[in-house]
Amino acid sequence: MKFGLIGEKLPHSFSPEIHRLLGNDDYTLVEVKREKLSDFLLSRDFCGLNVTIPYKREIIGYLDFVDPYAAQVGAVNTVVNRGGRLYGYNTDLAGMKAMISAGSETLSGLDVFILGSGGTSLAAVCAAKELGAKNILRVSRTREGDGIVSYASAVEMMRKSRHIVINTTPVGMYPDTDGTAIDPCAETICGLYDAVYNPLRTDLIQKAGKMCRVSSGMRMLVTQAVYSDALFFDRKPDVSGIDDIIREVSLAHANIVLTGMPSCGKSTAGRALSEMTRRPFFDTDLLLREKTGVSPAELIRRFGEAHFRELEAGAVAEIDRNITGAVVATGGGTVLDPDNVRRLKHNGVLVFIDREPDLLTADAGHPLTENREMLLSVYAERLPVYRSCADVTVRTDERSGPGELSRAVMKELEYYVF
Repeated sequence: MKFGLIGEKLPHSFSPEIHRLLGNDDYTLVEVKREKLSDFLLSRDFCGLNVTIPYKREIIGYLDFVDPYAAQVGAVNTVVNRGGRLYGYNTDLAGMKAMISAGSETLSGLDVFILGSGGTSLAAVCAAKELGAKNILRVSRTREGDGIVSYASAVEMMRKSRHIVINTTPVGMYPDTDGTAIDPCAETICGLYDAVYNPLRTDLIQKAGKMCRVSSGMRMLVTQAVYSDALFFDRKPDVSGIDDIIREVSLAHANIVLTGMPSCGKSTAGRALSEMTRRPFFDTDLLLREKTGVSPAELIRRFGEAHFRELEAGAVAEIDRNITGAVVATGGGTVLDPDNVRRLKHNGVLVFIDREPDLLTADAGHPLTENREMLLSVYAERLPVYRSCADVTVRTDERSGPGELSRAVMKELEYYVF
């Protein structure tokens, strides 16, 4: 290999495609077991490496030179082979500063709580110092002392001070996307930054986003890649294209999730959008039909709406676990369950197809909207939910065919950033 990322487990990494966008087509993923790490490094059969969990500190013992910044951080995430000598650097620090600075240029007067005590947390400590934090504490489940506190202590302290939180733990990372390392304190939190980038929006980001400014690990990931690439090829980092790369990689992995009332055009627009973008198309109603052999309307009629919603939640969970970069049309009531919304937002942009109620059509075969009166009642009930959970809203009228509607969706997404 010429260039690549080494770690113990790498099923979630976006690094190869980011480096391809930077012009490096010789970048691969290499999972290295701990007992094989020494042999791999001593072979020196590579030009440059990025290093991730759990080797950012361990790798230092194999290096011939450690950059002062990396020595200050106490962790290395970039290794360059120069004539058989290994040089270690830390570009996580630049990435961490970029992630934090996206929400705030300074941390002056704020306490900073860094969740986790691994290699990435050390970069967070240095970044927080450089950005002027008042007090800096790492939070660990396994040890205390020397600037490290327990989660219970951290929660008590957060309630008493204006603070930001930086998550450097893998909690919420694919494939275990459920859960948060800590519950944000709405009264005193000023910002939250999550080094996890897959999923694009962790549960922690979603919770904190209702309380304060947030930034995900995608900005950190792309920024550190730009700085690593510069070290690999001995050139000055070009930061001018970072926003474009973030947008391109994020949208490539994001599902475009269409929500809205029955007969608003989700499915037909979804198929047109799938064809336009060459993304696979999924429909939660069709997934249920394939699984059960009957239509959603028949499921509700036979077993009741509550049972149908349980089955629907199962389909959404399957999408959350297994599907990215697709177009997904949801059932009209899918977003009534906040847990469905949370899961769909992990790796999805929720697009509300807002069609005027006069243009919606009752369905005599559907027990929830079988006549005009029922349809309007359901519309009135659901409209606030559609609006509140939407990332993007696209309005449609009687002239909006599937092609026009799908183009309108893509226009809205052109500048969307997670």
